[in-house]
Amino acid sequence: MKEIKEEEFYKMLENENEIIISDICLKNIFIKNKRICSSVSINNCSFEHIVFENCSFAQFKFENCSFSHCEFLGIQIKDNEHVFDLTNCTFSSCFIYDLKIEAIGEESDIVRTSFYETRLSNMEFYVNVCIGQCNFVKCTLENNDIRVNEIDDNILEKLEIRNLKIRAGFSNNEIKNIKMQNCRFYMDEFCNWR
Repeated sequence: MKEIKEEEFYKMLENENEIIISDICLKNIFIKNKRICSSVSINNCSFEHIVFENCSFAQFKFENCSFSHCEFLGIQIKDNEHVFDLTNCTFSSCFIYDLKIEAIGEESDIVRTSFYETRLSNMEFYVNVCIGQCNFVKCTLENNDIRVNEIDDNILEKLEIRNLKIRAGFSNNEIKNIKMQNCRFYMDEFCNWR
């Protein structure tokens, strides 16, 4: 995996067509106020101590990527088509704050992705997405409003959850040692139930 510098990464993001980034390592980079209108596909990459702040994306896909000590602050993803996929990714000791994902189009997936000691706060998901076969271990979730299709076949362990609203199909999840405060789980017409 090739380590690249901040300037090289910014250049990669300037492409007006589909952006495909593979086999790179990014460390200690601050990415602020970027608006990416192209479709972004990032594969087999490693991100360490990266801050994404006030960025917006039309569409993105991360596959086989790792994120360690990264921050995602004020990120917006909005589209009427296919919005995002996270597949086989790992987030360790990350902070995800004020993430807003909104779309109505084709179903997106967060699958086989792990979140370890990660804080997920002030997130709004209003999207046609399935979250499946993921691990959430030693994470904190607070002030989140999650409206997705399904949350199935996940491992939820040693979590602290506060002020959470979830509207989703919720089945076959392994739940261990969770502290919850002011949480609501319910279904409405937004969800597609099997």
